[in-house]
Amino acid sequence: MAERASTTAPGTVRPGGRTSQVRSAVLGATLIVLAELGYSDLSIERIAELSGVNKSMIYRRWQTKEAVLAAAVDDVAADVFPIPATGSIEEDLRSFGRLLVDFLTNDSPAVAGMARALFSDAAREPQIAELKRKFFASRY
Repeated sequence: MAERASTTAPGTVRPGGRTSQVRSAVLGATLIVLAELGYSDLSIERIAELSGVNKSMIYRRWQTKEAVLAAAVDDVAADVFPIPATGSIEEDLRSFGRLLVDFLTNDSPAVAGMARALFSDAAREPQIAELKRKFFASRY
């Protein structure tokens, strides 16, 4: 019997099972390391140490620190910075402004890590630059 190629993104199989737990631990640790140490000191080794997940498992799912970071930012973006849709352009813009202020002044590690990823040297990496473009394009 031929196997079908998977169309799911790395680290997204079996939500709610071990995969979900590993994904959550790794992505959360990624943003914490980024918030505490910055992009230049972000490494798979540091992520593995903080998350308690073996670094070979992280490499198997994401291959690079940029791929892990892109997944972490994407995972948090929709929750932290939802797209306003009130039915009024004026109210949407006001809501967007409030969300932007909240986003930029939020001091939780996940949000601080996400902001650092979008506004730091990490944004020079193609995966992060594309994520940043999509993040802001969907909100404009």
